[in-house]
Amino acid sequence: MDHRNRPARISDVAKLAGVSTATVSYVLNNRGNISPETAERVRRAAEALHYRANAQGRFLVRGQSETIGVVVPPSVASTGTLPTFVMSGLIRACQRAGYHLIVLAPEPSQHDLVSYLEGVARSRRVDGMVLIYDADMEAAVRFLEDEQVPCVVYGGEPPYVWYNVDNRQGAWLATEHLLDLGHRRIVHLAGPGSCQTAQQRRQGYTEAMVARGLAPWITEGPMTQSSGYERTYELLTSPSRPSAIFAVNTAVSLGTLAFMCLVNCRLWVLGAKQGLLTRAF
Repeated sequence: MDHRNRPARISDVAKLAGVSTATVSYVLNNRGNISPETAERVRRAAEALHYRANAQGRFLVRGQSETIGVVVPPSVASTGTLPTFVMSGLIRACQRAGYHLIVLAPEPSQHDLVSYLEGVARSRRVDGMVLIYDADMEAAVRFLEDEQVPCVVYGGEPPYVWYNVDNRQGAWLATEHLLDLGHRRIVHLAGPGSCQTAQQRRQGYTEAMVARGLAPWITEGPMTQSSGYERTYELLTSPSRPSAIFAVNTAVSLGTLAFMCLVNCRLWVLGAKQGLLTRAF
């Protein structure tokens, strides 16, 4: 039979390198105690034959998909608040470890996050999950732990395995900065109360204002650019205008800046993003 047109198999690599198929498997999966000379010979044989390991075969042997899933609940997807710096960090980490990254996003109509995760976990499509924080997180984490699926919560707090930035402290520092510049009429374009990140940033802003004996000035709305635009329009066309704006995230601040450019208005704007992004007008 002519095998010249078929993809190379692990047995072809083993034959060319003069080793067993088990040795090829160990070398290509970075396992086992193989001498550097043998490992180099195997890699050169695999390269010469354009051999690519079969992902399904590795899954059957090792029980791993070599894939991490990022779970984006509908409540997060609808606000457009998925942090890009978190995604870029996850992508880099997965690439270094030889893993793939996929986004797992339930339909907006599917409010039961646990039911969605049940299907994902039992399909064994991923080896672990990073969950973007949502109000249903406690039940979701408990389910994944019962299923023995490793998971980390971004934006959460103990008792989970979690990662987060100090949103309250960051918002406090941003407001303090504006206060130190002499501003007293500082409005906070806050996010919805259902969003933990927005709650923490509102808390930091409020604490800074109250500490200076000032009443917080808060407008609440979606964490989107259009919301920032609309709320800024209402603020700047009212008789009582702020001298500075602290926006809950970059999207809202961009909406604010868009309206200000349209009407040629000069105003201090701070928008929160993985620290603080300062825009001065």
